[in-house]
Amino acid sequence: MTGVEMILSRSLTGRGLYEFGFSHYFKKQFQKDYDAMQIDHDFARYVMLAAKKGCPEAMLALSHMYEVGQGGVAVNYKKSLEMALKSAEQENERAMCRLVQIYGEGLGEEVPKNEEEFLKWLDKLVGMGNKWAKSIIYFRDKTDKRVEPELAESLERTMQKVDEALKKVEENRTKSGE
Repeated sequence: MTGVEMILSRSLTGRGLYEFGFSHYFKKQFQKDYDAMQIDHDFARYVMLAAKKGCPEAMLALSHMYEVGQGGVAVNYKKSLEMALKSAEQENERAMCRLVQIYGEGLGEEVPKNEEEFLKWLDKLVGMGNKWAKSIIYFRDKTDKRVEPELAESLERTMQKVDEALKKVEENRTKSGE
């Protein structure tokens, strides 16, 4: 770790490091004679520093890097899942969406499909009012009936509560003239 990186890692928050890494990446990306591999390595270094500091966005970016082998990071599906989980545990909605995809489709042989985890994270997203998750529940329920009846009922009640809350918000906006 260079002196500048050490100072940055001690003074910036995880989010700050992540943003600094992003700006560094884009600055370097547009320099004419800069080696493309070096860009990936620089970006990866800042993302890793930010992830170590607990930045959920950086953890999700690192998850993607492990999944595709970007930035000098070897493909490692288990590490990809681990980083997505750490990010989702910090209420990162994008990471939760990624977990739904991972558990719904699997990642190679290392991370098989997992219906229970798929539904767990999908339920959490629906509870947060995520429209993408609601559409998946609707589609799955209407097409292949793999959703457990009790879970489907629970999710339906959750979706009804979300819809009711959204109606109230809309009514309040209408009343206040927004």
